[in-house]
Amino acid sequence: MTHVKLSDILHLNTSRTPDPLAAGIERFMGLEHIEPENLP
Repeated sequence: MTHVKLSDILHLNTSRTPDPLAAGIERFMGLEHIEPENLP
């Protein structure tokens, strides 16, 4: 089994926008509900 870190495939962007699509962001993921070491 290969382990991949989120930081290997995602870019952390700490800025906020009310409309990501209008800002040119095609894909985004909210991580506020993910628990460390618990990614089923």
